[in-house]
Order: sequence, then structure tokens, then C-alpha cells
Amino acid sequence: SVDLCKLAGLKPVSVICEIMKEDGSMARRGDKFLSDFALKHNLKTLYVSDLISYRLENESLLKMFCQEEREFLKHQTKCYTFLDHQQKNHYAFKFKGAKTHDLAPLVRFHPIKEDFDFLTTDAFEVFFKALEYLKREGGYLIFMNTHSEQNNIVKDFGIGALVLKNLGIKDFRLLSSCEDRQYKALSGFGLKLVETISL
Repeated sequence: SVDLCKLAGLKPVSVICEIMKEDGSMARRGDKFLSDFALKHNLKTLYVSDLISYRLENESLLKMFCQEEREFLKHQTKCYTFLDHQQKNHYAFKFKGAKTHDLAPLVRFHPIKEDFDFLTTDAFEVFFKALEYLKREGGYLIFMNTHSEQNNIVKDFGIGALVLKNLGIKDFRLLSSCEDRQYKALSGFGLKLVETISL
């Protein structure tokens, strides 16, 4: 909603209001109730994926400026370095495995950590489980410079999606510690999640 205000040249202030159906449940994308409501009140219907597509076509939010062969934890990888519009670096390590799936590669997103807690939590074990998958089957380990906690990674998925887009990836298989996590607006990035592998 704030992005819409900025695109319209207005102050970045907005209010979000859920639209409820007659049974008390929230109206979702694709509900006939929403299209009828918009028609009745002469409102435009816009989806998050539409906004993402527009911004991707008209703004440069991320660019790759370096790619090199690099050893990562005793495994030979190809490292891609990206710079975003906030001057933050993000990294993607490409692993070659015996079962590499080029059409739908494995992907693991990971926030860059500065604290010691990472070494003493379940996240450390999950990280190395993902690493074993990537060594065996190939794929991408993407480090996002967001300093987010693990449970807020969804908010930063846009950066990871931009990295995948820059790498030319459209379909991918996700290595995740939360099997039921939903990633919305993927279509706006031209991405399709074909499988989620629980760690």
C-alpha cells in the first residue's frame, strides 16, 4: 500500500482494510465476492503480483556485479555477488551435484547473521542439512543481507526472488524448515515453486 502511494506521487502513508465476506471469512484473491464488490463500488482491483511486475519492469532494484569460482566449506562453488538499491551485498553460491536438476534447481535462502545465537540454535543444524542436500544434488545457497530473524524471512523473500530472477531461474525446489510456509506473489517475479523439501 505504501508502494502504491509512492508510485502515485503521494506521501507514503496508507491504511489497509480487510474485506470480509458474508460468512465472516476474509475475501481472498480469486473470490467472486471480491470482483462483485469492486464492480458494485466502482473500485479497481490490483494484486501484489501486479505491483511487483510493474516495479521490476521500471526499476533496477538489484544487479549482479561479480561472479567467480570460490571454495565454500571445502566444496567448489560458483559465487555470484549482487548489489541492491540500498547498497547491500547479497550472495548466491551455485553447487554442482551428482543429481543436478537444471530445470528446477534446489534453493535454500539464508539471512546473513552477525550474532552468536545462530551457532546455538536449531537454525545451525538446518543450515548444514541444507548444505548436504546441495552438495549431493546441486543447487543454490542464497545469503540475503537483511539481518532478519529466521521467522521473518518471508518479508525478505523479495530479495531472494530478485536473485533467482537475475540468475535466470524460473522454476525451483525450495529447501525449507517450515513446510507449510506460504510465499505469496511469486508470479510477479516470474517464479514457480514446484516443490518444498522439509529439512
